[in-house]
Amino acid sequence: MREFKIDITLAAEVAQFLEALLEAEFNEEFDAEEACTDTFLDQFMPNGFVPNAELIAALKASGIVKAIPPLDFEPCMHEQTYVAVRHTAGGGMAIYKCKNCNTVV
Repeated sequence: MREFKIDITLAAEVAQFLEALLEAEFNEEFDAEEACTDTFLDQFMPNGFVPNAELIAALKASGIVKAIPPLDFEPCMHEQTYVAVRHTAGGGMAIYKCKNCNTVV
Protein backbone atom coordinates (compact mmCIF):
# COMPACT_ATOMS: atom_id res chain seq x y z
CA MET A 1 0.00 0.00 0.00
CA ARG A 2 1.25 3.49 -0.85
CA GLU A 3 0.60 6.65 1.11
CA PHE A 4 0.14 10.12 -0.35
CA LYS A 5 -0.17 13.63 0.97
CA ILE A 6 -2.52 15.79 -1.06
CA ASP A 7 -2.21 19.55 -1.45
CA ILE A 8 -5.95 20.13 -1.54
CA THR A 9 -5.55 23.83 -2.34
CA LEU A 10 -3.43 23.07 -5.41
CA ALA A 11 -5.86 20.31 -6.44
CA ALA A 12 -8.76 22.75 -6.23
CA GLU A 13 -6.86 25.36 -8.25
CA VAL A 14 -6.02 22.76 -10.94
CA ALA A 15 -9.71 21.79 -11.15
CA GLN A 16 -10.84 25.42 -11.38
CA PHE A 17 -8.18 26.22 -13.98
CA LEU A 18 -9.16 23.25 -16.17
CA GLU A 19 -12.85 24.10 -15.81
CA ALA A 20 -12.18 27.69 -16.93
CA LEU A 21 -10.16 26.44 -19.91
CA LEU A 22 -12.89 23.99 -20.91
CA GLU A 23 -15.57 26.67 -20.66
CA ALA A 24 -13.48 29.07 -22.77
CA GLU A 25 -12.96 26.32 -25.38
CA PHE A 26 -16.71 25.70 -25.56
CA ASN A 27 -17.35 29.44 -25.96
CA GLU A 28 -14.70 29.57 -28.72
CA GLU A 29 -12.64 32.06 -26.68
CA PHE A 30 -9.67 29.69 -26.48
CA ASP A 31 -8.09 27.41 -29.07
CA ALA A 32 -6.29 24.52 -27.42
CA GLU A 33 -4.47 23.68 -30.66
CA GLU A 34 -2.75 27.08 -30.86
CA ALA A 35 0.25 28.10 -28.80
CA CYS A 36 -0.37 30.60 -26.01
CA THR A 37 1.77 32.33 -23.41
CA ASP A 38 1.75 31.95 -19.66
CA THR A 39 0.44 35.50 -19.34
CA PHE A 40 -2.51 34.48 -21.54
CA LEU A 41 -3.11 31.45 -19.31
CA ASP A 42 -3.12 33.71 -16.25
CA GLN A 43 -6.66 34.83 -17.12
CA PHE A 44 -7.85 31.28 -16.37
CA MET A 45 -6.18 31.19 -12.95
CA PRO A 46 -8.55 30.65 -10.03
CA ASN A 47 -7.20 33.66 -8.11
CA GLY A 48 -7.37 36.08 -11.03
CA PHE A 49 -4.35 37.42 -12.83
CA VAL A 50 -1.84 36.14 -10.28
CA PRO A 51 0.66 33.71 -11.80
CA ASN A 52 0.84 30.53 -9.73
CA ALA A 53 4.11 28.77 -10.46
CA GLU A 54 3.05 25.61 -8.59
CA LEU A 55 -0.10 25.29 -10.70
CA ILE A 56 1.74 25.67 -14.01
CA ALA A 57 4.47 23.27 -12.82
CA ALA A 58 1.85 20.67 -11.87
CA LEU A 59 0.08 21.03 -15.23
CA LYS A 60 3.40 20.80 -17.12
CA ALA A 61 4.38 17.69 -15.13
CA SER A 62 1.05 16.05 -15.96
CA GLY A 63 1.42 16.81 -19.67
CA ILE A 64 -1.72 18.96 -19.82
CA VAL A 65 0.32 22.10 -20.49
CA LYS A 66 3.24 21.62 -22.86
CA ALA A 67 5.98 24.20 -23.15
CA ILE A 68 6.95 25.06 -26.70
CA PRO A 69 10.69 25.64 -27.16
CA PRO A 70 11.81 29.00 -28.59
CA LEU A 71 12.59 29.26 -32.30
CA ASP A 72 16.33 29.39 -31.67
CA PHE A 73 16.15 26.26 -29.50
CA GLU A 74 18.63 23.50 -30.36
CA PRO A 75 17.25 20.07 -29.45
CA CYS A 76 19.29 17.93 -27.08
CA MET A 77 21.12 15.01 -28.70
CA HIS A 78 20.97 12.99 -25.44
CA GLU A 79 24.67 12.17 -25.59
CA GLN A 80 25.09 11.65 -21.84
CA THR A 81 22.57 9.36 -20.17
CA TYR A 82 22.24 7.67 -16.80
CA VAL A 83 20.10 4.87 -15.39
CA ALA A 84 17.12 6.42 -13.63
CA VAL A 85 15.26 3.21 -12.75
CA ARG A 86 16.45 -0.37 -13.01
CA HIS A 87 13.89 -3.19 -13.11
CA THR A 88 15.18 -6.44 -11.67
CA ALA A 89 12.21 -8.39 -13.01
CA GLY A 90 11.80 -8.82 -16.74
CA GLY A 91 15.41 -9.36 -17.71
CA GLY A 92 17.03 -6.42 -15.90
CA MET A 93 15.57 -3.64 -18.06
CA ALA A 94 16.39 -0.04 -17.20
CA ILE A 95 14.98 3.42 -17.85
CA TYR A 96 17.58 5.93 -18.99
CA LYS A 97 17.46 9.71 -18.65
CA CYS A 98 19.53 12.38 -20.36
CA LYS A 99 21.92 14.23 -18.01
CA ASN A 100 21.48 17.51 -19.89
CA CYS A 101 17.71 17.81 -20.41
CA ASN A 102 16.44 15.18 -17.95
CA THR A 103 14.29 13.51 -20.64
CA VAL A 104 13.58 9.78 -20.58
CA VAL A 105 15.36 8.22 -23.57
